[in-house]
Amino acid sequence: MTSVIGSSSRGTDPRIRVPVNAKLASRFYEPIVLLKVLNATCDKKPSNAPDPSPDMTQSPEHTFQWFVNTLAQLCDSDKGGKTVTAFTVLQHPDHIEYRFTSNQRGTEEFIRAQTFTSSILHILGSMQGHEKQSVISDILRRSLSFSRSGVTVEVRILKGRAEECISACEIENTDECEYEDLGPASNNSVFVSARSILEKLKELYEGLPVSNKEELSDNECEYSPAGSCSELNIALVAKRCEILINSISRLHQSEVHEFICNRTKEGRMDQSEKWSELRHTAGRLLSYLRAAKSLVSMPKRWPELFENPRVCYVPSSVPDPCPFRGKRSLDRLTAHGIIGRMTSDLSKQEEYRAHAQQLQKIGLDKALQGLEKRKFRPIVHAEVLLLESLESAGGTHPSKFFKGYKYIGCSKPTCRLCCHYFSVHPSGVEVRRTHHNLYPPWRMPDVYENQGPEAERGRKDLMNQVLSLIRVDTFRVLKEKLAEGKRHDSNTESTYPRGSASVGSLTIMEDQMSSLRILDDHCSGYEEMSSIAAASSLDEGEKFSSEVDYEENSGVKLLWAAQYAGV
Repeated sequence: MTSVIGSSSRGTDPRIRVPVNAKLASRFYEPIVLLKVLNATCDKKPSNAPDPSPDMTQSPEHTFQWFVNTLAQLCDSDKGGKTVTAFTVLQHPDHIEYRFTSNQRGTEEFIRAQTFTSSILHILGSMQGHEKQSVISDILRRSLSFSRSGVTVEVRILKGRAEECISACEIENTDECEYEDLGPASNNSVFVSARSILEKLKELYEGLPVSNKEELSDNECEYSPAGSCSELNIALVAKRCEILINSISRLHQSEVHEFICNRTKEGRMDQSEKWSELRHTAGRLLSYLRAAKSLVSMPKRWPELFENPRVCYVPSSVPDPCPFRGKRSLDRLTAHGIIGRMTSDLSKQEEYRAHAQQLQKIGLDKALQGLEKRKFRPIVHAEVLLLESLESAGGTHPSKFFKGYKYIGCSKPTCRLCCHYFSVHPSGVEVRRTHHNLYPPWRMPDVYENQGPEAERGRKDLMNQVLSLIRVDTFRVLKEKLAEGKRHDSNTESTYPRGSASVGSLTIMEDQMSSLRILDDHCSGYEEMSSIAAASSLDEGEKFSSEVDYEENSGVKLLWAAQYAGV
């Protein structure tokens, strides 16, 4: 079987594309960009925490979904959105196929990710006779080496966060004590001195493995199913990672951990934000260890997943030109005009235009017209592209999937537009729970002339259904002035399974990747994790967020000042 799966949305397809009608494209994207600006203008709704697991036993399907998400997570190697990766697992008569794609990867990057995935699957399939500790270590080292560019960035961010928190402690009176209540689990309260906190933070800072000019790895690391990788590079990554893990472990096991948790809950944004970001970045890095420790439980449950696996990729889509051209270019957009094209009901037009007028005080139209055309190049997101590859290669009958699990996992929670797309798509394929974040440079899969008019009508129908849902979202935010979404849209922690999730069937999997403790007592080394259920129990109590901003290249720079936030 070829390692590259054809897709009708990839740039090398010789067929003639059928472009989306310009009027339909304009109607589709206008409420999307309006909602984007409204989300940036309005206050955020409080995030809903995942529902607690009813018991410690996960269904096989939930565990499988966690496994697929974790594979995708490990392949999401760079900070930002380009390497966001989606996976699905297919059942063939004589082998298992792992099919994946990413938002924007080139051929060489795909081959590298493909080889890395094959090496991880080979390690898991060859566990018999090896100590779990060594297998965990091997997976961890390979994962860090594969994602070395992203890991380097995160370590440097952690260094900056630690510096900020150290400065905050130095400003405080180091002889003055901070009263910290450990809660009902403890019969005693403790006094934590600012001096002690400062010492622990400096210990963490000094343990960071990367300096300002130093790279985590300067050498390319080649992967193969046999597991050949530069020994020097492995040793370097492992040593530096171990230093970092031990530093954070010591921090977690001290009373300072409780102090940091409480600092993140303080009302003053300038104080709580730096501590929250410290927790978030540390959790982001430690997610690699979590993933490695959890993956080793899978071969015992499903050994067939690792017997003669084949890894194939679908090339990324090619970015489309900006859909805003001519009379409806970005610099001519107004909320008044967009609302008039969103509904023909004159009473609703009047109502929502009045809501929009209230937001003109803080520059609503200026923000719309300030969107950068050069960055508005729509792409097919990985989950949608993977579904399209399945649809064009035999369909999505349960018999084509491993154990009949019609699931596409992803390294990050599903965005709002992907969520809407899967909710109206007739396939019934399940995806990760959405974080409700909105990325306007999103598009439908391509349609080609040789697919006939039915394919074009099908795309138009899906676009109109997604458009209807986006209009509902936009009108709601206009009226309520409360936006949905998360500051950090992804997390790369191992996804301990909780509840299942199908957007199509409205049984969306509970995504546990959005919050996790920085490091529990069992993560200070490479102790054996006995089962997925045991892993789930580690998720109780204070959590560490490991989410990463995904919107570096498509964000909206607001033109109004912070003092208008109360409007």
